[in-house]
Amino acid sequence: PFGHQKKPKRLSFVMDVSASMSRFNGEDGRLDRMAQAMVMIMESLEGFEHKYAWNIVGHSGNGPEIPFVSFGQPPRGRAQQSSVVSE
Repeated sequence: PFGHQKKPKRLSFVMDVSASMSRFNGEDGRLDRMAQAMVMIMESLEGFEHKYAWNIVGHSGNGPEIPFVSFGQPPRGRAQQSSVVSE
């Protein structure tokens, strides 16, 4: 039928993990807000694995990406989500 999604859409979220995120967090809370955004992304996509394949990586500008969540391996529940954010 028209509009039926056959394969999940692939989404990639890239988070800023540069030193300035930590350095200026005390002034404007940028790292805290990014961590909250990561949790919101993970919570909103939970249960939609049939529609979306997604990952989260970090990038500092100094080297290769840092994987937080791999495609097809979403964290399950708050404990695993918290573990991702604390990395």
